Amino acid sequence: MPKLTFPLKDKIVHFVFYFVFVLLWSLKLVYKKITFLIFILIVAIVTGIVIEFLQEKITDTRTFDWFDIIANSFGAISSFIVLVIQLPTKKTI
Repeated sequence: MPKLTFPLKDKIVHFVFYFVFVLLWSLKLVYKKITFLIFILIVAIVTGIVIEFLQEKITDTRTFDWFDIIANSFGAISSFIVLVIQLPTKKTI
């Protein structure tokens, strides 16, 4: 069976993983407030950065890649934007 190969496949996987990571974590919240969503976004981005640095330092087979950090961050930020758009707005009468 032939392998599916195309440019930037790895970066798309990083984007999708972090998009889903932030989305699922946020959907699990009981109270969906912007402050909680910002916290989740920051934790996701910092986690992605830390993992990139650690895989360079503690493994022999993985390397650090700035583009992985960018793909992770874009995925997390995209999910955050989708969630913020879906937040209920306070309506006053």
